[in-house]
Amino acid sequence: MQFKQLLRQGIVWRGLYLITLFALNIVMSRLLQAEVSGWANYLTTIFFLITLLISVNIESGVAYYVASKLIPRQAVLSFVVAAFAIITVLVTVGMFACASYLPQANATSALLTIFGITFILGTLLSNIFLGLFQVEEDFFSGNVMMACVNVILCVALVVLYWLGASKTYLVLTYFSFFLVQGLAVAGYYFFKIKPIQKFTLPNTKQTSWLFRYSLLALVGNVVFFFVNRVDFWFVDEYCTASDLGNYIQASKTVQLLLVLPQIFASVVFPKSADSKA
Repeated sequence: MQFKQLLRQGIVWRGLYLITLFALNIVMSRLLQAEVSGWANYLTTIFFLITLLISVNIESGVAYYVASKLIPRQAVLSFVVAAFAIITVLVTVGMFACASYLPQANATSALLTIFGITFILGTLLSNIFLGLFQVEEDFFSGNVMMACVNVILCVALVVLYWLGASKTYLVLTYFSFFLVQGLAVAGYYFFKIKPIQKFTLPNTKQTSWLFRYSLLALVGNVVFFFVNRVDFWFVDEYCTASDLGNYIQASKTVQLLLVLPQIFASVVFPKSADSKA
């Protein structure tokens, strides 16, 4: 497929997903108001950093080596399944142990544990399999699947609000849908691509390639994360909860300026990684 056509598809379908994400943020801020929506968004920031660190940004290595064909696809996908099982155990144990240290303004430790598990595992699945769809030059399937989940979540939140659900229950619904979204994208990828015919893990050398590439990507992504979001911690420390909510919403709007470069990169990456390109 020609580069211009791929770029057009990336802009259209990724743009559709981002529109639904923007609508979801509006719904959250309207239903929960600045104080509670700010707390929920602050939690997602913390959980996203945990996702980066505990996964060592493995989705970058997975996408690169599937695109480059330097490691067989079945071996990479088998590695994903095994790694996700291990991460699930680590995240579950870690959240039960550390949930009490999270901001507890509107939830118990048990609820924070559920928030963390669903967000981290769901985000990891979404990142891995959206990247794999892009490697297949398919910008439609993953983005549209995620957009549909966002629309369903918006409707569910509004209906629950009309039915008198508490704000804590709305936040629980919001976090639960991250896992729903991740499972939907991963499930559809396996349904459409059917990549694992035989479970076979990469050899030691190939595994070291995966981790070396992922760790390099992790360093860049962690630096980028703190450049864009470290100010959230200062606002949380020195301002009110409402100030934090308003600040995060404004920050998210500014970060929309990064959308086009990210879409361009998602199109260029599989082409540049392909060893036969």
